[in-house]
Amino acid sequence: MYIISWIVNIIILFNCQTNESIVSNWQKIPYYFFITYIISILFLFLSIIKRTRLSLLLLSLHYFLSFSIALIVYKIGYGFDPFIHRATVKLIDEKGFILPKNIYYLGQYSLVVLIHKATFLPINLIDKLLVPFLTAISLPAFFYNFLNTLFKSRRKNLIIILFQLIIPFTAFILTTPQSLGYLFLLLLILHSLNSEYFSDLPVIFIFALASLAAHPMAGIPAIFFTLFIVVRLLGKKYHFFKKRKKPIYGLILLISAISLPLSFYIFNTKIKVGFSFLNTLGSFFSSILHFSLPVKENVILNFVYLYAFNIKFFILALIVVGIYLVLRRSHNEIFNFYIFMAISLLISYILLSSIDFSYLISYEQQDYIERLNFLMLLFLTPFILIALNAILKKILQQNTSLQIIYFTFITALLGCSLYTSYPRFDNYYNSHGYSVGSTDIKAVKLIEENSLQNYVVLANQQVSVAALNEFGFDKRYYNGYYFYPIPTSSPFYQLYLDMVYEKPTRQTVAQAAKLADVKQAYFILNKYWWAADKIIDDVYILDNSVYIFKYDF
Repeated sequence: MYIISWIVNIIILFNCQTNESIVSNWQKIPYYFFITYIISILFLFLSIIKRTRLSLLLLSLHYFLSFSIALIVYKIGYGFDPFIHRATVKLIDEKGFILPKNIYYLGQYSLVVLIHKATFLPINLIDKLLVPFLTAISLPAFFYNFLNTLFKSRRKNLIIILFQLIIPFTAFILTTPQSLGYLFLLLLILHSLNSEYFSDLPVIFIFALASLAAHPMAGIPAIFFTLFIVVRLLGKKYHFFKKRKKPIYGLILLISAISLPLSFYIFNTKIKVGFSFLNTLGSFFSSILHFSLPVKENVILNFVYLYAFNIKFFILALIVVGIYLVLRRSHNEIFNFYIFMAISLLISYILLSSIDFSYLISYEQQDYIERLNFLMLLFLTPFILIALNAILKKILQQNTSLQIIYFTFITALLGCSLYTSYPRFDNYYNSHGYSVGSTDIKAVKLIEENSLQNYVVLANQQVSVAALNEFGFDKRYYNGYYFYPIPTSSPFYQLYLDMVYEKPTRQTVAQAAKLADVKQAYFILNKYWWAADKIIDDVYILDNSVYIFKYDF
């Protein structure tokens, strides 16, 4: 029955596929999908209660269903960064390299290319599937092994794996080097509990290096966490390290705390430093302690956002309970390392907040800092699992009626988590970012077909990656600049912003043409931009949604 309900959910999602530019996949998915999704949870729960041997496999199927909604609904692709990474992989596949050569992201690029060469599957398909699929097949198994080390009840452990989806899982719904790095780091954290001997180190090293190869922001903490484990094992075998473990741990923690901010400072000459410890720490704790009570909409949406706005309190409570239980019952030193890494990342958060990222566009400036919050959450995940076990134990001690009430409430939270893990467009939240649509692709093709000379285009991010998706990186640089505003630090993107947020003038477009040393330029405006009507005049209109302005100089 679970497999049947799973297939029904997948069919619903495929019937909702779209190539339109949309803000949220929920704009296309009918409300009854949540009903069928919750029904599938009930069947899954029953299969665990009945001790079905396939329960772990069914959990992997359920994780994949939960992680693959954007993958299925967005026919062209979801997000901005994945298009850039796919174009890079295609160029590496064709030429064997890309310039400038960069060690960042090689973990994802090499993995996609190797799978493509081995299976002949399209790069687009492999890249889109990589993180959702890898996460779905690996994470339930690693959760189970971790829990099985601490608790011997197979049934409870499987239920906890299902309950873990209460925590929003946005990081794993699309493939980027950062999300792949997160996955390898989380697998390292979960597997580390069983690292009692030197023979366990090869697997630890593989996960740590895989995380580093995928993305340094996940890989650097992974390396320092591995150092803690190595020193622990050396201390168990050699008296020299046993006597000096604590000062070595302190040194690792200190270097770990400064490593990420220092790497930003060393490898990027554009950043500036201005330190304010109290302000940073104050803003961090005020954001954590801020409570929201949504009351403006219907009961269901209010409940969803009561969860979404205040999930941090629930997560914090689970972590505190988990740490308390560990300190009271466990003597495994690995748990100390989870706390050490969380502390070092908190220090990194404070230090990184002192770095000026003004060279990035406004909505990207907080992105790197917020990633540290998620890294802290990954290292504290073991305590969340332990707390969930304690909660489940308490629930199972209640009478049947209370158990049904508790499990119904948890099922509702699982639905809330699913909804909030994806981009939203409702009366409480607007994700703002439109997806790449078929009209964006038509626009870039139309310009290419009708231009007889080199040209540049001022366009938004999604139109730009549509061009990248169609034409790739190769031979599309004029005077050192890509002919669409990629990356967003490109001067072309700032000129595009000047056109849409200030006064659209021929002189602004002329600056782009001069920078690229070309005689022809285009300005593309999507109708969904809020002030489009102020600019639109006598212009070529494509599908009544994209407006193309042509300039010759």
